[in-house]
Amino acid sequence: MVEVTKLVNVMLIFLTLFVVALSDDSKPFSSLFKSPLVYCLQHSDCQAYECELPFKPDCLMVEYSPQFVALRCGCV
Repeated sequence: MVEVTKLVNVMLIFLTLFVVALSDDSKPFSSLFKSPLVYCLQHSDCQAYECELPFKPDCLMVEYSPQFVALRCGCV
């Protein structure tokens, strides 16, 4: 009976860790790129882009592959 209780506890711990790992806050570059659709040509195009306080909006070059490069607003 004790082994079953331990097994259930271990399964709950791993399930909880799995759910926390899949939450939206765990995205690696969520603070750098908030919106994938804000493209720019110069730094002044990103003035309306919202960033958290220590960061400022900037026009950044993003390389998706060696052949495809895009400029989009991000927080620096």
